[in-house]
Amino acid sequence: TSLAAAFGPEAGTNSIIVWGNNFVSGARVRFGSTLCPLGNTVFVNSTRINCTSVPAGTGVVSVTVENPDSQVGTGQNY
Repeated sequence: TSLAAAFGPEAGTNSIIVWGNNFVSGARVRFGSTLCPLGNTVFVNSTRINCTSVPAGTGVVSVTVENPDSQVGTGQNY
C-alpha cells in the first residue's frame, strides 16, 4: 500500500489516494487505529481508493486497508 500524500494536518481533512492491490468495494481505510467513515472512503478500482484523512493525533501513523473479506494490508506511514 502506498499513498499519494505523505503527510497532512493533525485535524485530518486531507485528500489521500491509497494505491495497492486487491482492493474490493466496501474496503475501509484506517489511519493508525482511527477508521475513516464510509462517507470519506471511495473505492475506485482494485488498485485505488480515495479517502479524506481523519484526525489521528500527532506523529506518524500506519495506514491500513481492510477488505470486507477480512484481507488486511498495512503499508506506508502517514
